[in-house]
Amino acid sequence: MRKPNALLVAISSVSLCSGGCHAFVSPLSVTSSRTSSRSADRFTPANRAAAAASATAAAVTIATAQSSSVLSNLQTALHADPSYVLSSILVLSMVGIVTERRTQIGKALSANIVTMALALLLANLGMVPFTSPVYNLVNKSLVPLAVPLFLFDSNIRRIITDTGSLLFAFGIGAFSTIIGTLVAFPLIQMRSLGIDQGWRVACALAARHIGGAIN
Repeated sequence: MRKPNALLVAISSVSLCSGGCHAFVSPLSVTSSRTSSRSADRFTPANRAAAAASATAAAVTIATAQSSSVLSNLQTALHADPSYVLSSILVLSMVGIVTERRTQIGKALSANIVTMALALLLANLGMVPFTSPVYNLVNKSLVPLAVPLFLFDSNIRRIITDTGSLLFAFGIGAFSTIIGTLVAFPLIQMRSLGIDQGWRVACALAARHIGGAIN
């Protein structure tokens, strides 16, 4: 038999390889074109608007979280500052006094009630703390100091002459409250409040009935 021409074998091999490669590349090119068309479909105006809205919502969420963190840190720093707490107390007291002097509602409520109502409102809004060392200083030092300051402005002779029988009735009521406390405390010692707390509560109630409520 005659051997095949080497040139013909080479040409046929190249043609087979090129055909196989073409058959293999053609599905890849079709798949690539389909993927490109799908990607193009994803970037329609509607999809772009939805993506922009999602990005805006994410940015707003991040900004809100950052602002909340900043406000929380600022609130903590202010509540821990004694100067801020003391300034808040002075401003609230001033507002209560001005309200009592210049408005009918303030005159009806009194400066004390107005100040306490404003302090309650601001505390629940988070503008002033619920507890602070400044409050302890006011209760332990300033409030006891205010009692003699009030008494320095009183006229004992005028009190005796103007009140008359009312002062005598007040004395009887105060003395009766003290006697009632001394008699009731051994019977109801309020031990559930603690070993050393019952007599404190009894004294506070007696003082409240003598001078802290409408007599």
